[in-house]
Amino acid sequence: FGSITPSGGLGRDSQGNIYAVAGSAIQKINSSGAATEVVKDVSGALDVSVDSKGNIFVLMSDSVKFYNDKGESQGSFGSGDFTAPKAIFADSSGGVYVADSGSDHKTSQVVKFSKG
Repeated sequence: FGSITPSGGLGRDSQGNIYAVAGSAIQKINSSGAATEVVKDVSGALDVSVDSKGNIFVLMSDSVKFYNDKGESQGSFGSGDFTAPKAIFADSSGGVYVADSGSDHKTSQVVKFSKG
């Protein structure tokens, strides 16, 4: 990733761009390796996923923040719905999944958030 040092997860959009949690930002890396900061001020971000429309979902320790394809905040959701989130995935139907390791193996779960 050149000068980018990922500090969390990676995501990919439908055009093949890679999105990386890097410090307190989300960096978009194109196929030529050029990086652009698309989301700022997400200190503590764990993972990132991009849906088929280019919406960016950033997994935090206590919620999911989401942004449009220009990196403009569209809100957040999931506050209080997980204990120890680890990964996020956005599908092509508008579903967003969070893998939560819970407090032990019995409370581990995958939480699905539906469009709307």
